Amino acid sequence: GVDSEEETEKNKDKEKVNTIIERQTQVLRSIWKRQLSCPHSGIKNTYAQYQVFEENLTDKQASTFKPQYLKSKRLIKQMEMFESELEELPKPCLFVCLFASPGCANTERYEEWNEYISTMRKFEDQKLSLVQNLFERALLDCYCYEQFWYVLLNYAQWLEEKNMKTELIELLEKSVRVFPHSSYLVCALIRAYEFNGTANTAMEKFFQRIAFPDQSKPTSNQV
Repeated sequence: GVDSEEETEKNKDKEKVNTIIERQTQVLRSIWKRQLSCPHSGIKNTYAQYQVFEENLTDKQASTFKPQYLKSKRLIKQMEMFESELEELPKPCLFVCLFASPGCANTERYEEWNEYISTMRKFEDQKLSLVQNLFERALLDCYCYEQFWYVLLNYAQWLEEKNMKTELIELLEKSVRVFPHSSYLVCALIRAYEFNGTANTAMEKFFQRIAFPDQSKPTSNQV
């Protein structure tokens, strides 16, 4: 009787330990999965370390994440190609752009960014942050060229497609504050307000801030 009870308790303790180990193993696997699905320069070494991790376990599943690893590896190769081409192209110079004719736009850099972003958008399972980061880098790269407007409006359209309402409105409000004379940006902002369902109130407050930046409401002399 006593021996039987002790054996039962030992089995229960063993089951608890096995359950804890299994949970921890799954947590570690999920971490490896995230690392292997996100493109980075050391992904080959990461995959090798993951295989060693699996080899030390009884339930080997080293092949589980191989497709994700291969997809990330292909993605890295594509990204490296675009990054290399951008490095070789002449970088924008604000001084040159301020004193040059409007026709000086660096179309090569814009076209390269456009192709880069379009290629990355084809990977539908990629995190939004990857494409978002590329759009923002492109904006910084094209800010003193005519193509800036196209990048910005393409970025706004992408945010709308992803239902990222807050980011969309913040982007366009900031753009209209910097370039209030642009009818394209004003129209895009109005559309964003309508998309967010706050058109009337938001537009009134925002354009009031543009017209009267030093006070929340116009005085009787300004009306």
